[in-house]
Amino acid sequence: MKTPSTKFFVRKTILRHMKNFARNFDGARKGDVEGIHQLRVASRRFRNALWAFSSLLDGKSVKKWRKEIGEAAKTCGEARDLDVEMSFLVRLKQRTKNPDEKAGIRKMLFILDLQRKQLQTDIVKAIEIFEKRETTRKVEKRLGRMSEGAPERQTIDLFNLAQSKIAKRLKRMLKYDKYAACPEKTAKIHALRIAAKWLRYTLECFQLLYGDKMNKHIEHARSIQNVLGLFHDYDVWLTSSSEFPGRKKRDEQIARGSDCFIKECAAMKNRAYKQFAKVWHRLKHEKQWRSLIQLITSKND
Repeated sequence: MKTPSTKFFVRKTILRHMKNFARNFDGARKGDVEGIHQLRVASRRFRNALWAFSSLLDGKSVKKWRKEIGEAAKTCGEARDLDVEMSFLVRLKQRTKNPDEKAGIRKMLFILDLQRKQLQTDIVKAIEIFEKRETTRKVEKRLGRMSEGAPERQTIDLFNLAQSKIAKRLKRMLKYDKYAACPEKTAKIHALRIAAKWLRYTLECFQLLYGDKMNKHIEHARSIQNVLGLFHDYDVWLTSSSEFPGRKKRDEQIARGSDCFIKECAAMKNRAYKQFAKVWHRLKHEKQWRSLIQLITSKND
């Protein structure tokens, strides 16, 4: 496989993520569940690509652009979290046989739906602010000036850069290895999930350089991110459900519904952690992280 030039690779990668981000604006504005989810994910990949290539751009501008992208997607993240929680409650309502629990969950869904509708106005406003800032136009303009006044950087720079950025993400994730066997350390487990997420996006960012050799490592990071995402959701819901609106007003049905919710979340959280522990142990036993280091430190064939 012919290695692309630095300029071509950087422009293609950043522009791809930028376009994926912008194409989900309409769906997010309309409140489309999948559109909001895709906008949130695309914002992360866009921000990560800018971070990965910040040394080839203007560091100060990149920091500003990443902040603006994050602000545009922040409310989408809050809305997505509510969408996932409501979807879980709908399935729970269908499974439970107790009429009081069903009624309580129905009330919980009504309250969450009101919160979700309020967020939609904020989503539209955030996108409007982002578009007025013309962030994507500024990014594209800067990419067009990448090699002005200077010769094209050597191709090998890409591999050095990839090695540096991937190693940094991997080191960050493995920093939390000592907490992997401690499910009670929820903040540390959450940090491990975040680190795995950014490792995954960085591996995807440089995938073209390594071809199929990188696929298994991307899948490993993705599997950790996904199962710990479930663990985190259940943990957050367990914390918030005890203070759910209605419990304080002593609404008996909401109390019954939230008790059912709490019980289910506790069981699912425990199951998610066991799945994570199994995956994490297997990857360590197979020395997969060492394999990743060997890949990024060796010359590309």
